[in-house]
Amino acid sequence: MVSITDTISLIMNSEDAMKIIDLRSDTVTHPTPDMRKAMADAEVGDDVFRDDPTTIRLEQKAAELLGMESALFVSSGTQGNLVALLSHVQRGGEVLLGDKSHIYLNEGGGASALGGIGYNVVNNDSRGMIFPEQILDAIKTVDVHHSRSSLVALENTHNVCGGLPLSAADIDSVGEVAHKNNMPLHIDGARIF
Repeated sequence: MVSITDTISLIMNSEDAMKIIDLRSDTVTHPTPDMRKAMADAEVGDDVFRDDPTTIRLEQKAAELLGMESALFVSSGTQGNLVALLSHVQRGGEVLLGDKSHIYLNEGGGASALGGIGYNVVNNDSRGMIFPEQILDAIKTVDVHHSRSSLVALENTHNVCGGLPLSAADIDSVGEVAHKNNMPLHIDGARIF
């Protein structure tokens, strides 16, 4: 059986390579000359002193688009997830998430290694959804003998499950169960735009 990586490699090295756009990940793309010029010409300032007008405008625009009070620019989706998990879950707590989620499969156990956060893993369906019933079954009662269920995490759109968006109704149903059980809902939105 030929892997997807081998197939892509064969295509990319063929005469038709100029017709192929590799969308596997933003990590395999390169900026165009115009993009490099825009970066070089961008108005910048010191980030520590919050003097970078470009970053400030980007954060304000992201907050506005998402209906949030504020936003924080970070260097990667993995870093964004880590910041969110460390903000919501105390050391020794756990996040409920899907078995095919990027946080669980592809982020090096960062939340566990850096924050002492456990993973309580439930099965994703073919779209990447985890369902309210699964969450209810996975929530641990408050007990000194195990970690506290502290956060529910969804991924939208879902990387491993084909990039299909979850519906607002799906997300709302999970959020409702999470909130009724005193847990926030984190959405890994690395591909939200």
